[in-house]
Amino acid sequence: MNGWYWFFKALLWVPIQLLFPTRVTGRKNVPKSGGVVLAGNHLSYAETVLIPANTRRRVSFPTKSEAFASKTLGGRVLAWFLRAIGQLPMDRSGGRASAASMDAADHVLQEGGVLGIFPEGTRSPDGRMYKGRTGMARLVLRNRVPVVPVGSVGTEFVRGPFGIPRVRKPVIAFGEPLD
Repeated sequence: MNGWYWFFKALLWVPIQLLFPTRVTGRKNVPKSGGVVLAGNHLSYAETVLIPANTRRRVSFPTKSEAFASKTLGGRVLAWFLRAIGQLPMDRSGGRASAASMDAADHVLQEGGVLGIFPEGTRSPDGRMYKGRTGMARLVLRNRVPVVPVGSVGTEFVRGPFGIPRVRKPVIAFGEPLD
């Protein structure tokens, strides 16, 4: 399935750059190899596109399991797409179900991959930072991988020409790795 990720990244790279021209700083702070967690704030769905589009490595995100469970045709296509590009179903109900969902995230890090995660667990409703959940800290400690903080601003979607959604002036900043 790894090939689908690079296929879609190549296919969508130009449209993403045209629709969402992003100012990126600190890209060199993402290690070239080895397991790493990219931990960012989450203002809109745009970060799940802009962060991978602006890194040279494959990024997997825990994704709410509801996105994989729809019975409609569109829902099934979305589920196939998410699986094909290596996104990870995340049960957000809490307790053991949520902890078990993190096994796939552990696997990504153990294989030397990049895990993108939003410690707050969901999008911010008003742009402010909220209390993070402990899952990211457990992953980092268990797998002994660095964390690259990722700050996003200007990533909220607005209606563009002809109703095509766009973001105004997105900025993605990769901080220095923390251990």
